[in-house]
Amino acid sequence: MRSVEFEFLIQSDGETVTITRLPDLISMFEEFFLRVSVLKTNPHIKNFYEKLLEIEKIIKNVVELINEWAVFQRNFVYLNGIFVLDEIAKSLPVESKFFLQVQQLYMTTTHSLQTTPQVFKINFRESFLTVLMRSN
Repeated sequence: MRSVEFEFLIQSDGETVTITRLPDLISMFEEFFLRVSVLKTNPHIKNFYEKLLEIEKIIKNVVELINEWAVFQRNFVYLNGIFVLDEIAKSLPVESKFFLQVQQLYMTTTHSLQTTPQVFKINFRESFLTVLMRSN
C-alpha cells in the first residue's frame, strides 16, 4: 500500500497536469480494504486488531478522496478549456474569479502530489475532502 504512487500526465496545453489511472487506484485500494476486512476475521490477529482498524480507516478515506478527486479533475479539465478564453472571462467575471480560485487549488494540489506521490499520504491532508467537495 505504501509503495503505490500517483502517475501524472501533462495535457496538450503544456501546463495542466492530470493524475492518470484513477479507476485502477480506486480498485487497488478497494482490494486492500477487502484484505484488511478478511484479516480482521482471523482469530490470531487480536493483538493487531486496533492497527487493522486504523489501516482500514485510512484505506476507506483514500478511496473516498480519490473518487472525489476524479470528479474534481474531470470538471477542472473541462472548465479550464472554457475559462481560458478571454471572451468568457469578460462575459462571466464572477464565475471567472471563482474559477481562478479553483484553478489555484488544482495547480497547487497537483504540484504537491507530484512532490510526494505516495497515494496513501493523501489521507493526511487536513480537510482536503471538504475542500474538494466544496470545489466540486
